[in-house]
Amino acid sequence: MNNKRQLCVRISTNVLFAVVLSSMLMFSCTKQEQESPKPDKGGLESISFSVKDTAIMVNESFQLEVICVPSEISAESVMGTWSVSDESVATVSSTGEITAIGNGAVCIMASVGDLAAYCFVNVHDPSYPSEFNEDWLMTPYPYLEYPTERDRVIAAENAIGEGPLILRKLVDEDGDILTFRLRDYFDQGLASPMFETVCYDLSPETGEPIAWGHARGIRSQDMVDGIMVEMMLGNRYVWKKYVDMEDGSYGGWFANEMTDRSLLIYVTPSVYENDRLMGVMEWRILSEDPLNDAAEVPESFLPERFMDFGAGKDEVKAWESENGGVLSEEGGQLLGYKVEPADENGVYYVEYMFDYYTGELYSAGLMIENPDKFFKDDGTSLTDELTDNLKAAGYVNRGDDGWLNLDTWVRLKFRYSSTDPVTGDNRPVAVIEYIQGEYGIF
Repeated sequence: MNNKRQLCVRISTNVLFAVVLSSMLMFSCTKQEQESPKPDKGGLESISFSVKDTAIMVNESFQLEVICVPSEISAESVMGTWSVSDESVATVSSTGEITAIGNGAVCIMASVGDLAAYCFVNVHDPSYPSEFNEDWLMTPYPYLEYPTERDRVIAAENAIGEGPLILRKLVDEDGDILTFRLRDYFDQGLASPMFETVCYDLSPETGEPIAWGHARGIRSQDMVDGIMVEMMLGNRYVWKKYVDMEDGSYGGWFANEMTDRSLLIYVTPSVYENDRLMGVMEWRILSEDPLNDAAEVPESFLPERFMDFGAGKDEVKAWESENGGVLSEEGGQLLGYKVEPADENGVYYVEYMFDYYTGELYSAGLMIENPDKFFKDDGTSLTDELTDNLKAAGYVNRGDDGWLNLDTWVRLKFRYSSTDPVTGDNRPVAVIEYIQGEYGIF
């Protein structure tokens, strides 16, 4: 990988504070609690703070009040250990006084035996860049305005969203590369599947990433062309093609022409855990991306008949009567046509399905005489040429020979049949079904 591509994180500032409180209460200070002798709880049943989160300015102090149950027990008489997750942001005294030191967020914990209370503290440094425009972000992805300035990147990474927490901090500056890392106490819980680190290059060479990061939630190649496709579609990134990586794996390449951005998603061995994979996401300028090479796609590599989804029965009948179709079956939501003789793609029969309520065409099933054009000899998998053309044309595999076109949202289903499904004759045929996207996912 390019030596500029250091490990990096971007967690959306819109991660709800309630989620954080409920699931991320493990951080580095737990070792201190385990190693320290546990004091006698003295009848104490529970402890908590009067506030669960607070925000203070650098150089200010705040006194945490401990609430004990039962209430007649004083905190001073039983309090054991105080700790803070990041002493570069704030410190806490043995009496619970918090002193703010640097910009960021910390978790304060007080413990007595096996009882613990937590408070999240957001510290703001007025000298830090504060300009922020939410349009800079492609939530939950990195700040992608380019060209940009250092202060704007820092402002975006330290923006406060729906919750009061700043989840990342700047951990390294190497020339024009800024690296932000997830704060230690968010390594557990629901935030952990997101970005571990994120990097920004303020002056990339042509074709180099402008931002990249490791996403712990992408654990397999299946996710690259599965859930990540759906997620990126929501951000107007269209899946374009597979990319062969140096280690023999593949990546999914996406493009957003509206913003002139491209994105490569792939998996690589995790540097944090040896027995698992971790996702990598790299953003570039689309117009400068060397991967932005249009693949040659044959114009007629797939057979088609009438494909104007949303049309009614009368339109289908008119088209088929002009193109060799002979009406064979009509009933309810079905129109069946013989094609005599079979067309140039070997299509000899087609079934059209119409929506029960709207009467609109949503599916076309084609029976094809020569399955060898689409299936390998064993009849269980598609030919390499066909799959290459499908990928080049913007189709994503959905398993079991099901494919989705991310431009037209049309789904394809390929099936090999050893007998003719129309006549029952003992001859192999191929069946291809086109389905308008909203009518089911395979």
